[in-house]
This record gives sequence, structure tokens and C-alpha cells, in this order.
Amino acid sequence: MSLELNPRNCCRSVIWIFIMISGLLYISPAIIRAETDIKDIKAFQKATMTRQLGTDQYDKLASPIVKAIDAKWGTNYSVELPEAIKKRAAGENVKVNGQIIAKGLKHVANMGLTDQLNKLGQSPDIPEKVKAYFECIRPVMKRRARTHFNGENILEKTADSALEKIARTGSMDLLTRRQFDDVIARTFALSVLYEYGELVKHRDTDPDFCNVKRAEGSVYYRNIEPRIKKHSPKANEIILNMINGSNDTIDIKILEENLITGLGIKLRQ
Repeated sequence: MSLELNPRNCCRSVIWIFIMISGLLYISPAIIRAETDIKDIKAFQKATMTRQLGTDQYDKLASPIVKAIDAKWGTNYSVELPEAIKKRAAGENVKVNGQIIAKGLKHVANMGLTDQLNKLGQSPDIPEKVKAYFECIRPVMKRRARTHFNGENILEKTADSALEKIARTGSMDLLTRRQFDDVIARTFALSVLYEYGELVKHRDTDPDFCNVKRAEGSVYYRNIEPRIKKHSPKANEIILNMINGSNDTIDIKILEENLITGLGIKLRQ
């Protein structure tokens, strides 16, 4: 008995083999990425601690994480940060661009932290990634300890308690997650208040200093704007109108009231 090859069946077989190979090729980068992800986060952490971050350092240390965050969150830091680095290197608004870089990297870290918290329990290396991202924003908590709590590490203690639970169990219950989210939000809200408070103190005497404070405060606000906008669109509108207006529009009391309303938490207690 002779066997005849059906061209149509051969064609189908080739197509299925191509699909299977393509699927393997598609999966492989994801697997490789999972193995190197923590290295990228730690490299990014180094970028957040690097003074006068240059283009080459940014490309090597920060760019992979920034691009990933932009893709996930719809932000534009992969454009904004390199532009700020180039402007600072060229001597253009050096202090303002320096703060856009520093505070922008903190915002990227915070978004990365949120992503990893949402993945707890999915992989054994997630707690390490959570910790690595958190270390990028820990310095903000230390500054708020000095500016608002007489040096007492109230914010850090709450965060570290949650991180210890994650390290021990690999997970986080709903109450602990809420406490952790609240302390992060509280940290950035107090940072917004601090920077705009400094602006108010100097708005009649030092406009250049005020420009720097505005840059810091506005990027800090990006960290908490989604939560405020969701919880109280009106509070978000009031805050944005204030911080996007002239220096004379800043009213710290009204700003704090709307931060509290929008976040649904106390800030100073």
C-alpha cells in the first residue's frame, strides 16, 4: 500500500509547528524576565540614590523599570525623566529639573511597589521585590520624621511592621494592606504639605526657590492623586486648581483639609 502526502495536511502541520514554536519563543523572554526582575529593581534603587544621575547611568540603571511602569500605568516618565536629565546637564533650570528627576523616580518606585503588593502570593520572590521598591521611598519617610514628628520614625515603624509580615508569611491580610497603603499615602501627603508650605514662606522673597518647591510638591502629589480623585473628585479638583495656579493661590489650611478629605485619613496624628 502506498502513502500519498496530502499537500493540505502538510500545510496544516507546518502551520501548527510554527504556532507552537512561536508560543515557546514568546514565553521564553517572560521566563528570563522573571529571573532578572529583582536585579532590575535593585539597579533602579541604586539610580534613586545616585546624585547627578546622568544619561548613561539612567539608561543602565533606571530605564528598564521606568519603561515597564509607563506601559503599566500610562505615565510618561520614559520621556520626562531623560528630558529633565538633559536639561539639567545643559544648565537649564538645574534645581527644578533635579527635583523632577529625584521625585519622579520616587513616584516610579511607588507605582512599582503597588504592582508588587498586588502580586503577593503569586511568586516566592515577590516579598523581595516589595522590599526593594520600598527602600527607594524610605528616605521620604525619614525626611517627614524630621519635618513633622520631631525625628520619631512613626511612618517607618508602621511600614516596617507590614514588611516583616510579608517577609515572614509571603502575604498580607486586608487590614495590614490598608495600613500599609495609608502610611504610604500619608507620607506623600505630608510631603506635598511640606513643599508647598515652604513655598508659602518664601513666595514674597525668593521666586526661584518657590519654583523648586512647586516642582517637588507637584510630583509628590502624583503619588496620591489617583486615590484622592477616586475618593473625592471635588477635593482633587480643588487641590489641582491650587497647585497649578499662581503662588498666591496656595492656602496650606485648605490644601491640608482637602488632602484629608480625599485620602480619608488623618495626616498628623
